[in-house]
Amino acid sequence: MKTIVITTLVCMIALAGVFPSASAQAASGATPVANLTSAQGLASEGDNTPLEPLRFVVGHHPPYSNQEQTGIIDRVLIETFKRAGIPLTLRKAPLGRAGNLVNSGVEDGCGPRIAEFSAHFPNLVRVEEPAITFEMVAYTKQPDIRDFAGDNQAGYTVGHVFGAIMLDQIVKGYSKTTVKLRNPRQVLQLLEQDRIDIAIAERWTGLEILKSLGLKNVRMLPTPLERKPAYFYLHRDYAHLAPRIARALRSVKADGTYAKIMNQSLSALQTGL
Repeated sequence: MKTIVITTLVCMIALAGVFPSASAQAASGATPVANLTSAQGLASEGDNTPLEPLRFVVGHHPPYSNQEQTGIIDRVLIETFKRAGIPLTLRKAPLGRAGNLVNSGVEDGCGPRIAEFSAHFPNLVRVEEPAITFEMVAYTKQPDIRDFAGDNQAGYTVGHVFGAIMLDQIVKGYSKTTVKLRNPRQVLQLLEQDRIDIAIAERWTGLEILKSLGLKNVRMLPTPLERKPAYFYLHRDYAHLAPRIARALRSVKADGTYAKIMNQSLSALQTGL
């Protein structure tokens, strides 16, 4: 009888060490896995779900991303990862730094960026479902500039953001001056000050800036310069999660949630176009 009692006490002590009480967890500052799973709406898929949130960095500007995390990309990311059952944290970083942060392992994911993006970062894995389609356009103040494509580029001073591969491709081999700045707001302000002839920016980002700054003399040229799909990227340590995220993103599109997010975010900018 003594042997049975002693053995039972030893087992209880061992179990207490493996499964600490809720009060002990609270005292240590740890979040119980059960509570985290419930709060994040995680869907179990083998042992592939990371317990710690994936650190995802977004470098885009409104209407795609903002500090409140209510931009198009913010909302699509949050909904996609929720459906995939993967915990997520978002933070902002300059567009030109995001790839390096993920490639070095400081962050776990970034995007959306175009397909050519991964060629510059060997540790990145693409989620094979387009997250968005970016449309690059030209803005100007000069009434005599009616188009900006091919040979019509010659002789103008052009500005665009640093670190955007798609924009570098558009002005590749440009014969005069190209000015690169940290964000599209600075580019359009430079245009307003007549320090450049053409500003190249993503269509909706540019319109958001024109509206917020009240730039009445700047107009968008009608012909898009380039349209390309863009994708989310993960560090290769999380490559096994890419198909799961792609399936979740497809479901966000399939049930109309994606279109609803787009319409809600862009409706104000579409007024008067």
